[in-house]
Amino acid sequence: MPSSQKQNIQDQTIAFDMLKDSKFGIISHAKLSTEAANTELRTMLATNLDQCVQEHFQLSDLLISKGWYNPTNISQQLQADLSRAQQITATTGQSR
Repeated sequence: MPSSQKQNIQDQTIAFDMLKDSKFGIISHAKLSTEAANTELRTMLATNLDQCVQEHFQLSDLLISKGWYNPTNISQQLQADLSRAQQITATTGQSR
């Protein structure tokens, strides 16, 4: 596999990890915001939640623009995920 293709797979893997972590951050901030008793803390968490959502949108838009993420076509996204998993498996020498 050419090194540029390996780099592309690594970039995609990092980007999808960031997207997953972004979703976790949004969920965590939402839960904390609803459970905070202190008004100042709740306001700070709500502000941070808004920032997390905006950053998530930017990251999603980047992945979409690169053709790595297609949230509007699930079957196409599943096929792309399967293909990427097979490529990763092949590059690590664990292909069947």
